[in-house]
Amino acid sequence: MSKCKGAFQSLADTKAGDYYHEWYMDFYQTIKSQRIKDDTGTIQRFGESILKVAMLLSLSQSPELIIDVPTMIEAISRCEKLIGNVRSATMGKKGKSLNVELKTMIMQELLERDLHSISREILMKKYWMHYNTVVEFAEVMEALHDAGMIQIENNGTTVMYVMPDTKVKELKEFLAGKRGDG
Repeated sequence: MSKCKGAFQSLADTKAGDYYHEWYMDFYQTIKSQRIKDDTGTIQRFGESILKVAMLLSLSQSPELIIDVPTMIEAISRCEKLIGNVRSATMGKKGKSLNVELKTMIMQELLERDLHSISREILMKKYWMHYNTVVEFAEVMEALHDAGMIQIENNGTTVMYVMPDTKVKELKEFLAGKRGDG
């Protein structure tokens, strides 16, 4: 039976608590200023996850129910590396659009391509099971274009969808996490 029982020491008025609070305020402001929203709420609860990881790290070091500054720093560092994975997993999981999953797949497809472009024909063949009609597909692409996420270009008789470099950078930074190290 464990001798370690009770609650952790309050972080209020501790250096570890001050460090966490400073990190959290910076993190919260960054999330608030993001143009792509976290519809699932996972990122908004990220601070709670850091506290849980800090508790587990602290317990792995000693049976004391105290979180010190180095443990808090390590918890934040480890968790921040996962933000990109969290965003990738939750992107497009909730939304009002009926085609949110198709839009998400298309954006991921464009991000993964070397030149961030694909022809209409190839894209339609690849995702034919995810839309009902050509009109629905065209509306999805038009919505992405109107949002500035893609450009629609004609190359002879071929229609090409291209993600602008600025959007590529924006989405990669978003998926990588706050500091781009995810």
